[in-house]
Amino acid sequence: MGDNFGVSSGGTLYANGAIISGNITATTLTATNSGTIGGWKIGGSTLTGGSLTLNGGNGSITSSGSGAFSIDANGVLTASGATLT
Repeated sequence: MGDNFGVSSGGTLYANGAIISGNITATTLTATNSGTIGGWKIGGSTLTGGSLTLNGGNGSITSSGSGAFSIDANGVLTASGATLT
């Protein structure tokens, strides 16, 4: 196998810098610290879409937009200007 591309005898594909299009079917998907899925940015332990961040590291959900709020791992809601009915 070369440094940038190869297939092991066990069928593992190695492709450095690959651009893949079409449908991808996988049993497991691992993404580390980069990329996007449907407009959501992948971080080390977060998914961020617009002003909303889902944080798997501490279990929180936060919004930095005009309707700013957060929910921590214990379910504590913090919000400014909230209307609860």
